[in-house]
Amino acid sequence: MITAIYRYERFDPAVNKELWRRIPRWRLRLMWLQAWLKHDKAARIGYRAWLYARVSGGGEWLTGDMLDWNQEVSK
Repeated sequence: MITAIYRYERFDPAVNKELWRRIPRWRLRLMWLQAWLKHDKAARIGYRAWLYARVSGGGEWLTGDMLDWNQEVSK
């Protein structure tokens, strides 16, 4: 099972926290298909490999269980 994926939105200096927004599953599938059509290596291997590459890269995506105390989910 794949946990929820969050994308970095911005830093809120008023509360000293990073704000993250959840990416809906349908949007993730669409983004994967677009990457697959662009011949992205990880996307060509499969959906889970592509997600792992995006999340483990230390970039702007995290899984819900990787969010820290100073990171907040924005609605």
